[in-house]
Amino acid sequence: GRDPSWDYYTLLHRAAKCPKARCASIAVSGASPVHDQGCQRHRNADSLGVGVYACTPGGHNGRNSYRLADGPVVWDLRWESGGEWGAQHLGQRVGLGGTPKWVMYGNGWYRYFSAVDSLVPPRGQWHARTPDTTDAHRCAEEGLVVREVDLRRAFWPPSHGRCSDA
Repeated sequence: GRDPSWDYYTLLHRAAKCPKARCASIAVSGASPVHDQGCQRHRNADSLGVGVYACTPGGHNGRNSYRLADGPVVWDLRWESGGEWGAQHLGQRVGLGGTPKWVMYGNGWYRYFSAVDSLVPPRGQWHARTPDTTDAHRCAEEGLVVREVDLRRAFWPPSHGRCSDA
């Protein structure tokens, strides 16, 4: 019988439609944490926070949150607001203190932030926590890139045909 979890065919395309992910994972690249000048490792690991982050729907402040466990180090990407440290302090030297923002927190320190108000972490416009942007600590170098990973397209069996919405 018909599987109600997805539409087999559209009227226009007559092609299979893949089931949509409720909360897509994200991939992070280009992260360069700095582990000196006050931003020491809390765990003795060389983790950079690069990899695929699993999504938790509505996980933090009503927006999806994302987590990567890299050995003993846990990395989080989340939306911070109100009195949370990232919202209050990250970007305070460039006029972004006290504003809600996306943050990357890992190995004991806030490393990156983006003030782009979006439902998911933005692809670009990430800033490193440095003496120029936030405080006396240089916790990262510029270069962070975030992109959504659509696992339903990456792992849809070729024998099922191409997703009509791919």
